[in-house]
Amino acid sequence: MITQEQLQQRLWYSPDVGIFMWLVGRRRGKLAGKINKNGYIQIKIDGIWYYAHELAWFYVYGCWVKNLDHSNTIRWDNKLDNLRKASRSQQRMNSVNSVRNNTGQRGVSYCKLTGTYRARITINRRCFELGRYATLEAATSVYEAEAVRLFGEFKHGQTS
Repeated sequence: MITQEQLQQRLWYSPDVGIFMWLVGRRRGKLAGKINKNGYIQIKIDGIWYYAHELAWFYVYGCWVKNLDHSNTIRWDNKLDNLRKASRSQQRMNSVNSVRNNTGQRGVSYCKLTGTYRARITINRRCFELGRYATLEAATSVYEAEAVRLFGEFKHGQTS
């Protein structure tokens, strides 16, 4: 594992822009890292791949934090003010809609059998029913109110 001093000798990090640049070797002055298949930037140092968001935190604060959340949900945006410590549960609260979502609204699904919209919310892997509603707007409104109450700053789309 790299030390903070070794990291700062090899890479320069801009907290305002969220990028790393090489300070040494043939790559000196070049942007560091590549975007992986999941949308995160990874940087290879001494044969070890690191996530750029974890390196950014370590670069500035000197401690490793595995559970970091990108508050704007953009995985390659490693500006320091976009990163925050978060539990896995809090990270899920700030995640984007599932591709299986059939309404386009978070926490709301359409039930073909009953012709109603079902609102539910998940916290710590437990799903809570918020009810069934005649309209998408009603179900969405109930979900949004509950998400603000339960998730606070980690609610998806919430700005800190």
